[in-house]
Parts: sequence; C-alpha cells; structure tokens
Amino acid sequence: MKWKDFSIVIVTKNRYSQLLESVISICDNLLKPLTIIIVDGSINVNTTIIRRIMNICRKRGINLQHIKDYSNLAQCRNIGFSNVHTKYFSFIDDDQYTPKKWTSHVKNIFRDNSKIDVLIGPLLSKHLHNYWNIIWLDINRDQLQIEGRVNFTPGANTCFKTEFLQKNNISFNNRFTYAAEDWGISYVLQKKHAYMYQTPRLTVLHDCRVTIGSFFKQWFKYGQGIQEYHTFYFLEKQHRFVSKITSTIRLLTARYPIYPNQKKMRLIPGYILLNISFLLGYIYSLLRQTAKNYMRSIKTK
Repeated sequence: MKWKDFSIVIVTKNRYSQLLESVISICDNLLKPLTIIIVDGSINVNTTIIRRIMNICRKRGINLQHIKDYSNLAQCRNIGFSNVHTKYFSFIDDDQYTPKKWTSHVKNIFRDNSKIDVLIGPLLSKHLHNYWNIIWLDINRDQLQIEGRVNFTPGANTCFKTEFLQKNNISFNNRFTYAAEDWGISYVLQKKHAYMYQTPRLTVLHDCRVTIGSFFKQWFKYGQGIQEYHTFYFLEKQHRFVSKITSTIRLLTARYPIYPNQKKMRLIPGYILLNISFLLGYIYSLLRQTAKNYMRSIKTK
C-alpha cells in the first residue's frame, strides 16, 4: 500500500551499509512513501549498494531519486527539499531506522490534526548496552515521552507540511558547516509561528556513535555547530568586541554543561568527555570565526 502524498529525503555521506539498512526499514513499512530522495555526498559512490537500493525500491513500487552533491549538510537538506513534489515529506538520516507502522502513524496524525505544520519523532539508541549509547539514551530519556507542541525540531525524523515551508520561504541556512542546522530552522519556524508537534509514536532507532573516538568527534562537531548558530542568529549584528564576548558566554552557559539525568556514577566520565569535546569544538569554531572576521576587516581597510 502506498501513500502518494508523502516523500522521504535521506542525506548521506560515506555510510552505505547504514544507508541500505535505513532504506530497507522504510521499504518494509506497511504504508510506503511515493518517493525516496537520496542526496549523496560520498566521495566514492558504492554502485553495488545503490543498485541494490534501486532494486528494493522498484520491487516495492517506490520512486527513487539518487542525487550526487558534495555540499554541506544544510545545503543537501535544501537540495532534497527542492526535489519534493508531495503534500508532505520527511527527513530521515542514513543512520535512522523506521518501524513498520511509522509511515502509517505520520499519515494518521497529519490527517487527525490539520493544524500541525511540523511533526517530530524522538530517537531511541539502537545499541542499548553500549556505554556511549547509554549516554545518548540518558540525554534523550525525557524526549522519548513527549506528546504535544514543542519549539524545537531536529534535522531528521521530522516531517513537514510542504506548503507551509514553501509559503513562508523556509529552508535550512546554507552557511551551517556543522551539525546545528536544526537549531537554525527551529529558530525560523518559531518566528513563523509553526505548529510543531512531537509524539513517541514516531520513535525511530538511531545508530549512535559506539566508540570513544566517534563520540568525541560528534560532540566536537556539535560544539562547532552551536557556535555557528549563536553567530548567525545572535552575534552578527553586534560590532563591539566586549559585547560579543559577554553575549557568547551568556549563550554558551544557558545550555551547557550537560548534566546526567540519572545520577549514576558510571555515567559521569562519559558526560565529562561530552562537555569537554563540545567546549573544545565551540572554542575552536569561535577562534576560527574571529580570525576570519579579522582578516576580512583588514582587507576592507
């Protein structure tokens, strides 16, 4: 059975085994989307897996678009969105896996509540017994239970009413080079008074980082991304250096450090590493942004 008003966009880069598993999970849904759009930023395309994905989609009667593009994540999300021609669409990341009734739930919720512009589902770590995934589970524990209006939308496992984005000229900010483009679009959606609704009925499995190195790298990138978000939306119009520094400290301390939800001693080392890697990424991005601005000011003199 197919839902002709629905498309799914997957942005991927060098994670073909996960991409294949993600597509299979979508194709195994009781209700199929009309189209799957893959925006592929991989340097070397794995033609074998792409052919397998094409065959799987063809057998399920799902249209497949495979778009090669080396842009950043925000730009790739916009490219995927620009190729959507259905009433609704969703972003699913290449390391997210939908249960069999996921698409049916999306359709029913949009049908039952016409006010919803953005529909969001939480993430449940796939490797529940891995230490680094336990940290993720602890961070997202409260998110798994939310049913109702919210003011933040993640970049993926998020469904949109296409007309609302088009009518309000909403897209991801192409200047984001790291993983915080969801903060940017959430900010814009709030300004446009979007009705954003989250439900545990749309929970998907998420293949979180399972090693200390990959965990550190991911939170380092989050730190870089949040610094970009602060710069693009709160700091760019401030020209005095002292004002920028005080605003940066205020914005940073408003959310971080992150503390454990469960008071378990074994989680503390993971959270210490998380906050260190995030702070290093934030400072690195801040210094790089400051250097860029300084060089730009020299050239304009």
